[in-house]
Amino acid sequence: MERNDEKQERVLAVVRQLAAELGAPDPESIRLSSHLEWDAGVGSVERHELLSRLERTLGYRVPSQGLFQAATVSDLVALLHPAEPPESGAPTMAAPTGGQAPPPPAHALDLVDALRYQAERQPDREVLFLLEEGRETSRLSFPQLVSSAGAVAGGLVELGVVPGERVGIMLPTEIGFLSAFFGCLWAGAVAVPLYPPFRLDQVEDYVLRQASILNLAGIRHLISFPRARAIVPLLRMTAPCLEKVMTVEELRGEPPPPRPHRLALIQFTSGSTGLPKGVTLTQENLLANIRAYGQALELEQGDVTVSWLPLYHDMGLIGTLLGSIYHGQPLALMPPQDFLARPSRWLAAVHRYRGTISAAPNFAYEICARKIPDEELEGVDLSCWRVALNGAEAVRADTLQRFAERFAACGFDRTALFPAYGLAEASLAVTFPPVGRGPVVESIARERLERDGTALPVETAGLDEGVLAVVSCGRPLPGMEVRIVGSRGRALDERRQGLIEFRGPSAMEAYYGNPEATRQAIGEDGWIHTGDLGYLADGELYVTGRRKDIILKAGRNLHPEDIEAAVAEVEGVRRGCVAAFGVPRAEQGTEDLVVVAESRSPNAELERAVAQQVTRSVGIPPDRVLMVSPHTVPKTPSGKIRRAECRERLLRGQLGKPASPTAQVVRLIVRRAGASGRQLLGWPRQATRALWCGTWLAAGLAAPQLVSLFDPGTAVRMLGPVSRLYLRMAGVRLEVRGKPFAGACVLVSNHASTLDPVVLIAVWPQVPRFLVAPWVAAHPALRQLISRLGHLPVHRGAPELLAAQRREMARILQSGCSLGVFPEGGVEAAPGLRPFALGGFQVAVEAGAPVVPVAIQGSRTAQPWPRLLPRPATITVHIGQPLWPEGNQWRDVVRLARSTREWIAGACGEPAAGKRLRRED
Repeated sequence: MERNDEKQERVLAVVRQLAAELGAPDPESIRLSSHLEWDAGVGSVERHELLSRLERTLGYRVPSQGLFQAATVSDLVALLHPAEPPESGAPTMAAPTGGQAPPPPAHALDLVDALRYQAERQPDREVLFLLEEGRETSRLSFPQLVSSAGAVAGGLVELGVVPGERVGIMLPTEIGFLSAFFGCLWAGAVAVPLYPPFRLDQVEDYVLRQASILNLAGIRHLISFPRARAIVPLLRMTAPCLEKVMTVEELRGEPPPPRPHRLALIQFTSGSTGLPKGVTLTQENLLANIRAYGQALELEQGDVTVSWLPLYHDMGLIGTLLGSIYHGQPLALMPPQDFLARPSRWLAAVHRYRGTISAAPNFAYEICARKIPDEELEGVDLSCWRVALNGAEAVRADTLQRFAERFAACGFDRTALFPAYGLAEASLAVTFPPVGRGPVVESIARERLERDGTALPVETAGLDEGVLAVVSCGRPLPGMEVRIVGSRGRALDERRQGLIEFRGPSAMEAYYGNPEATRQAIGEDGWIHTGDLGYLADGELYVTGRRKDIILKAGRNLHPEDIEAAVAEVEGVRRGCVAAFGVPRAEQGTEDLVVVAESRSPNAELERAVAQQVTRSVGIPPDRVLMVSPHTVPKTPSGKIRRAECRERLLRGQLGKPASPTAQVVRLIVRRAGASGRQLLGWPRQATRALWCGTWLAAGLAAPQLVSLFDPGTAVRMLGPVSRLYLRMAGVRLEVRGKPFAGACVLVSNHASTLDPVVLIAVWPQVPRFLVAPWVAAHPALRQLISRLGHLPVHRGAPELLAAQRREMARILQSGCSLGVFPEGGVEAAPGLRPFALGGFQVAVEAGAPVVPVAIQGSRTAQPWPRLLPRPATITVHIGQPLWPEGNQWRDVVRLARSTREWIAGACGEPAAGKRLRRED
């Protein structure tokens, strides 16, 4: 057995070697009593390297907690023990239990009646499962939903809501949405779902759209959630009809006798080709469609539905939530953000709950086929999935093929793919294919379809013509009729492209408050014009596009979806962020073909590649290609491209120039203020001062609440202009020497003042995500704000926490964002550049990302520690050239850190300090 003194010497040798590599001034002076961090420079990240070397050298391990509790080398020696084998685990499944669904309530007259029917027949069965971040957070039975919905109904009645009154529901995917929706119907109100705020950089568009809905529907009462309260004042300014905003928890009353109104729901369309229109759907409409698609899906008592679709959208609300409740079947729900953040969660939920039915738009299947890493599919079994419904947008044959091939190894059967057609005006579903058949794809001659509207199979046309793959969406549902009409309203023969029309018991009665739109949509004998183009073949519907989106070019009718899909294949173009549209050229009776594509690195070479791809795809070169930055192409809440709006922004010169959230809020205020704002101009100085003071006060109070509503990437983008304005108002003058690096990088800076992050945010084009000191991240006033902005608290604990932190740092870099690091670890009053921790450099080496050194000079004068507010001063920001890792070894980490510190030391104007900042300081 090894003697203790031998063990101590071997440990000391390892620590001294590591300290030397880290740049310790005198590594040979390190003794057993030396402090690992202060004397040897072994911080949180470096301890992982130390642990690895101890395992290789001594064959011993240190317990995870002990590794970070050890203060001295002696402490470390005392903790060494023989290594143990790693743990192992296996995936599990948790299918819903507790019996099977009874027969559906065929005689129910309304949805509340159907809910109470299921509650009586399934009193103990938990059927509704809510997931967040991939974990189940709550379960609900039908009796529990009846109880909560009755309480909401009682609360609404106590507020004076009368039968037929419209009540807004602005809630995310949560149990409260279910209670609010059925509570509205129970009280006799008409439910009006509104999508919750989610993009701070689109606050003006959001408020104006939602205000138009509130005003059009005459909504006095809005059921919302606490995090949305910050947006309420803006809604009130633009929607005077709004009187009361409350949460589900605040609506607690004695359940009244159910009194459902005939009109159940006003479903506002997403407005991909114009402003939203309110589709009025009655109880009879909804029940007719739910029963028809239940029959077409051949629903069985053992079916389980899994969904991430938003509940404010018709496919999520009617097709998933209401359909599952009517048929009494289990439903696993997750927020759409969970899917978008990690698409594998959708498939994992299908596996876990043994889902048999799940629906999504085409883009979701595309994301899954392309983006999910293989390791996230380990153990996932999709053999239970019998209906993978694809709808709500154009269904693409290549997506279906990719999805089937990718997930065949997970047990997914291609025959489960289920392309469908529907729209809100039909209460959702119009045509379905046979269950278990799989997709049917026709190859037709593209030019014939675009020139004269004939859908000619390539076998007839010859293989020398361009081929267009069109997917069948099946046959009309029971009770539904579909036809194709020409420009004069006459029915066309099969294989002739025209406008799709339908009629049936689930067809809408009108657009709420919009008689002109209703007259245009509903024709003779109840036929409803969809605005979609398609053709019939063998009685099945093939959808080819939207009439309003068709581009007239060179005598051909080009479909933008095909152009957009082709452009999305170009490397460097953001998938799902391409808009193709026509700009009229009146003198020639044709249109210019314009393509707008988002890219993180727009450049002329990429623009040429896009133009060549369009030419190869449709045989016609585009007249104009615009490469724009991310989040420029406008979309609907459900992710559809707003081509008409994109064209209008281009013609107005506003494309690619989004206003800051602050400017948007100011415009909303000015829009409402009107004459009151003009009166302020009589006292310029007082009014200006009052405006600025009021703006900063309101921003300071509302910032955490506003930021908490939206995704971190959106919220971060507003920080640049706000930071510059803040510094300017404080009298701080910025001078920048050097050019910011254009791509993702690890931004390493000295840390002389708490003002430094504001300075970097103000000067860097793309706001970096910072590592934040633990005490700052844990501060009650800042915790939620920091989390929402995507900044990372520094972990100085167990190895698994540090490993998770490095993975998150790497993910940020891979997403195209830069990472901001202050490797000195904190701020103190005394000047000096302290030794660097190596965490950021290790991530840079592992990710192959450059380190950009930055030296901030003058911030200590502008806001010395512990001063809270800045004073007038000049701050100079020196930006160095990017330093690229030379390898992926530990010595490369040390070399990169040393080079960075030497550059910053020469530019920041402060002396080098010998020791690290003590953590307790």
